[in-house]
Amino acid sequence: MVLIIKEAEGNKDRIAPLSGKLVELLRDYFKAYRPKVYLFEGQVAGEPYDARSLQLVL
Repeated sequence: MVLIIKEAEGNKDRIAPLSGKLVELLRDYFKAYRPKVYLFEGQVAGEPYDARSLQLVL
C-alpha cells in the first residue's frame, strides 16, 4: 500500500502511502490501458509520459 518513486527530485527515492480507493482506480486504469513499460506512458507506447505534461496536468 505504498508507492515507491525512484530517483525523484534530487535523485532521491521517495515513498508515498496509497489509499485503498487509489489502488482500486489504478487497477481499473491498468486493466483498461494495459501499459507495456511505464504505468503512465506517453503518446508513443513504451515511452515515458513527459515530465512537463505531468506538471501541466497536476
